[in-house]
Amino acid sequence: MNLLPETLIGSMCYIHLLIFYRQILGDALLRERINMQSAELICNPILATFPQLVDQPDLMDALRKDREFLKSVFILVYHNSAFPLLRSTSLPSYKWAEEESEASRWKVIADFLRKSRENDGALQSLLSSENTHTAFDISELAYDFLGETRKNNPTV
Repeated sequence: MNLLPETLIGSMCYIHLLIFYRQILGDALLRERINMQSAELICNPILATFPQLVDQPDLMDALRKDREFLKSVFILVYHNSAFPLLRSTSLPSYKWAEEESEASRWKVIADFLRKSRENDGALQSLLSSENTHTAFDISELAYDFLGETRKNNPTV
């Protein structure tokens, strides 16, 4: 029996939900089990009920259409991971397709994420004297939706 098929068939609008399900299933089968040969039941309501949900498009729509909640979770995760790492002085510069650089960056990223999880978010790490971040001007945090237009036409 193949519990993690390479190909999943479903509506493209549900693909992110199928990906989450597959990741949760993979974690339950590969990470959270003491013994890989164990046939014990896995107590997880998502794993137990999601296959039923997939056959009911209206319920799948309800799950995927709670966009405000999904957006708020995205914002929380962004603020606790990517945003602080952008300004970290311990994160080496990004160099595309350079394995040594990528490995050293992933080490810093993984360490930061682990500490953030242990501390219930990135705030403690951001305020710690052990971690330094590059200085920034408040204008760097403002999104200029006319940015390219302004650069090409200074009178805008």
